[in-house]
Amino acid sequence: MDEIMPYLSTTIPTAVANAIVTIQCVESARQAGDFYPTQEAMFADGIGTLISSFCGSILSMTTYIGHPAMKKMGAKQGYSLVNGVVFLPLCFFGINALIMSLVAIVAINPIIVSFKKIIIACSLERF
Repeated sequence: MDEIMPYLSTTIPTAVANAIVTIQCVESARQAGDFYPTQEAMFADGIGTLISSFCGSILSMTTYIGHPAMKKMGAKQGYSLVNGVVFLPLCFFGINALIMSLVAIVAINPIIVSFKKIIIACSLERF
């Protein structure tokens, strides 16, 4: 128990945040007309996180946010497949690190903020 105590202050909030994001994603999909069981989504996230931790990842897996927007654009299962096919070599060969060394994080932050605004707007549409 003494070995894990220093890590609990990081692990527990991360796990709670991941659970909240998964519930948000399932609710977002529900607003778009697609109904997925929350328990299955959380179980799949847990299994994905477990597998990725065995491969050395320090990050938790979660469902992909932005379901209504992607659905409006006509994205289907192939969208997830293309994401995986594109990101796998980027991560395996360290190309992400190269890109991040060339592009300042300050240039990326406005893009992230814009996506967050879109996600929040989609969430508030039903109210």
